Amino acid sequence: MWVDQLLAGGAEGLHGHAIQAAGGLAITVTGDVADEGAMAEAFDAVEAAFGGIDVVVNTAAALVLQSLAEFDLGALDRMHRTNIRGTFVVAQQAARRLRAGGAIITFSTSQTELGYPGYSGYAAPARPPSRP
Repeated sequence: MWVDQLLAGGAEGLHGHAIQAAGGLAITVTGDVADEGAMAEAFDAVEAAFGGIDVVVNTAAALVLQSLAEFDLGALDRMHRTNIRGTFVVAQQAARRLRAGGAIITFSTSQTELGYPGYSGYAAPARPPSRP
C-alpha cells in the first residue's frame, strides 16, 4: 500500500492545494507504509521540511473482498502487511519522532461489527469470522 499526503498535507493531493492556496506549506511524500526504511525516509523528509512532527494521522489500509472458503492467502498476507504491519511501522516512527505533546491518531474500521459477506479476511485480525 502506497501512501501520499503522509503527515504533511500532500502538495499534489486534494488538501495540499488548499493548504498552499491559503498560504500554508504542504509537501508530498510517498512510500510503502509497511516498509520501515521507506517510512523512515518519509518521516525524515517531513522533519526536514517542517522542523519536526507534532501530529501523525494514519489511515492507510487495504481491503480484499473474498469469501472465507475461497480467500487467497497471498492476498490475505498483502492486506495484513498493510493493515497490521503498516499501522505498526507508522506508529513506531511517529513514537520515535513526535515532539513533546504530540499525538498519534490511527483510524480503524467498523467492518468488524457489521459482518458483510466477503469481509472475513479483512476483519479477521479484529474478530474471528462468524460465518463462511
